[in-house]
Amino acid sequence: MERLGQQSGRRHAHWILAIAVLLLLAGGGLAVTGLATAKPAVVSRVVDGDTLVLAGGERVRVLGIDTPEKGMPLFEEASARLEQLVEGKAVTLEADLTDKDRYGRLLRYVRVDGKLAEEPLLRAGLARVLVIPPDRAHEDELRAWEAEAREAERGVWAFADRTRFCIGVGHYRPNAAGDDRKNRNDEFVVFRNGCEQAVSLAGWVLGDAGRNRFAFPAVSIAPHERITVRSGSGVANATDRYWDSALPVWNNDGDSVLLWNKAGVLVLNYTS
Repeated sequence: MERLGQQSGRRHAHWILAIAVLLLLAGGGLAVTGLATAKPAVVSRVVDGDTLVLAGGERVRVLGIDTPEKGMPLFEEASARLEQLVEGKAVTLEADLTDKDRYGRLLRYVRVDGKLAEEPLLRAGLARVLVIPPDRAHEDELRAWEAEAREAERGVWAFADRTRFCIGVGHYRPNAAGDDRKNRNDEFVVFRNGCEQAVSLAGWVLGDAGRNRFAFPAVSIAPHERITVRSGSGVANATDRYWDSALPVWNNDGDSVLLWNKAGVLVLNYTS
């Protein structure tokens, strides 16, 4: 009877331990997916400097960095560097606490031969640190590599005005639903601020490949926020501005989104 009692007590203790672990995971603010340390994968192709596609078709947003977007200076260089590092190779994907972003992409640190692929991009100045809590596993390393590039004025840090790398195209819709002439507000460009500080667009000019131009009023974009410029008319608010164009602005079969800062420097040349 004593031996049976001991076995029953041990089983009871094991159940208590198992339940405690489950409660910790559920109530402690930790996503179960974030506890996976690393998984092997093969990279099929590189989309840009911080996005890649796995052999199975799943997209990965590289954690901890932000690289120049399409149309920005050094976009091609950053994309080519990541391609050289990982395309067609076996890599290790390391999770933090957040599994996926709002677009359904996996959020992962990427290791090649045991080393973070983020390192050469940051040290060359082809990326900036982008750490969004709670995903902070490698923050100290990432910031140290960025600081090295900044001190040496490499890549993006060689430009006097570094806000030129903040504003990118988040979404572009040159072809409105239905008749463009009657639905001009469905023709728009969404601009995203990828920096850690607000960026004022006062005095900046937006244009197409032709002669259409829109001068931004006194408006700023908060860190990691967006603003939409619609071709038609309306009441401006925190997220929308209106071109007030009497005709559609963008060519449906392809056009260029050009953006000049207040100094007249072309900071974005995005071609659809």
